[in-house]
Amino acid sequence: LPRFCGLPTRLARVSANSVALPVIVGVDGSAAALRAALWAADEAVARDVELRLIYAADPASCDDTGRSPRLAAAEVALRTAHAAVAAAAKVGSARRPV
Repeated sequence: LPRFCGLPTRLARVSANSVALPVIVGVDGSAAALRAALWAADEAVARDVELRLIYAADPASCDDTGRSPRLAAAEVALRTAHAAVAAAAKVGSARRPV
């Protein structure tokens, strides 16, 4: 697997022949990103496909030890979005007014 700051990453191949592509949403910790994650969760449920939350960072931001100051921000953003989607799922819908 490719690695980012020492962590494994997954690359997905997307083709026109794929039938069950996941819904993918980027998060950055902002309120807008949380709304996007909630919308994407509803889309994933409606399409009966996987939801993938992602955070993109530049591999060049890693220091000599393989750590990135953006890694902590990425973890917080992803955990926050995951928690919001999970909480919304408990009440039956993630969709909120945007």
